[in-house]
Amino acid sequence: MTLTLELSPDLETRLAREATVQGMTVEKYAISVLELSRPAAIRREELAAELQA
Repeated sequence: MTLTLELSPDLETRLAREATVQGMTVEKYAISVLELSRPAAIRREELAAELQA
């Protein structure tokens, strides 16, 4: 899926800066932030399913 977002210049700068600190591309860092923003209950369910497999 391709998603295009219009970011404020400040947010774009902060995102790029943090990606650099983390040693990631901006795209990969943004995906990691989105993954972590999922509700904890959903993450727990997915982890439990992985452990049962």
